[in-house]
Amino acid sequence: MNIAIFSDTFYPSINGITITLLNFIQLLAEKGHKIKLYVPNYGNIELKYFHENISIERHISFKLIGYPEFRLAMPVPQKVRESIKRFKPDIIHIHTPGTLGIIGIKFAERYKIPLIGTYHTYLPNFLICISPNKKIDKFDKKYLSKKIVWKLSNRLYDKCDLVIVPSESMKEDIKKNGLKTEVIFLSNGLNLDNFPSKEKYDGKVKLLHVGRMSYEKSVDVIIKSVGILSKEFPDISLSLVGEGPALKSLKLLAKELELEKNIHFFGFVEHSKLSSIYKEHDIFITASTIETQGIVILEAMASGLPIIGVNKLAIPDCVKNNVNGYITKPFDEKEMAEKIKILYLDSKLREDFGRQSAELVKEHDIKNVIEKLESLYFEYKNIKNENIKRIYKEITDNC
Repeated sequence: MNIAIFSDTFYPSINGITITLLNFIQLLAEKGHKIKLYVPNYGNIELKYFHENISIERHISFKLIGYPEFRLAMPVPQKVRESIKRFKPDIIHIHTPGTLGIIGIKFAERYKIPLIGTYHTYLPNFLICISPNKKIDKFDKKYLSKKIVWKLSNRLYDKCDLVIVPSESMKEDIKKNGLKTEVIFLSNGLNLDNFPSKEKYDGKVKLLHVGRMSYEKSVDVIIKSVGILSKEFPDISLSLVGEGPALKSLKLLAKELELEKNIHFFGFVEHSKLSSIYKEHDIFITASTIETQGIVILEAMASGLPIIGVNKLAIPDCVKNNVNGYITKPFDEKEMAEKIKILYLDSKLREDFGRQSAELVKEHDIKNVIEKLESLYFEYKNIKNENIKRIYKEITDNC
């Protein structure tokens, strides 16, 4: 099968969508499918080996002001049209609603190609990128910009034959907000072989957060919770792994709270090296309220870590309260500090929760996810082909 994938983010930019795509295309290519990616050009990039069944067409792009890790691609319709004609895709799969995703939709409609879309990012709450000083939950539900984002995203994704979401919570939310297209849950998956479970739980307790250092991720809540705990545990240690537009302000916050010795900013770390970092730590923490799944949470679970997260969107789908971690109220550093303290002091509980994490994450095994995705591709290819045959028959019968 020929599969065309459109995404407004890809390697060398590392984020949840990129990691998901890298996993998917490699396994699909190994199964004999031919993959064509339409993605942004990032300028001079380090060459990376891709399977011979994978080809990449990059389109000129520009950095977004204030968010340089994201790109605005400027695809040339004629170039894409000629490429689509040559490749003859059986399926088009869009992973973002940006300019490349939109042009993928356009050519799926034009050439009657089955169209599948994955809803990776909770778009309405991404408004915080524009106004980083406002907490997401303080946006009124009637707030015009939020309603506009829902309307625009629904207009795009309703053009798909099927929409995939990476969590049941996300499925419920987007249907509640007006999406009419069929929606199914399918995990982004994780290659569990790359994240062996932690075996030892002794030694100094170290806290960890991995992810983009951006305002909507609410990393400041984690830092403030460590500030609260540092009064009782002066040697408490938190590692923050990742880069992003909020990094400078987060470092300033750590300095203001006199936590420079407690908080260690690692910056960007190659994804292949993350496994060893997870295993060197004891508790994984996220305060993000916008996760549609959270690849780093799955990675931490596979690594055998207990998880502390917030009661918002897809977090409770992965973090089962009092089973493999704790769920706290969003933006509540005091409650988060209380839950960290419980795990900080109880090595047996950390071990029990960590083992539960490693067990729960098995349902997200990438091998099972790819089997389901492949089945969906075949199903929608066949449905579209049957519809085309039916329409053609109706036309010829009436001639």
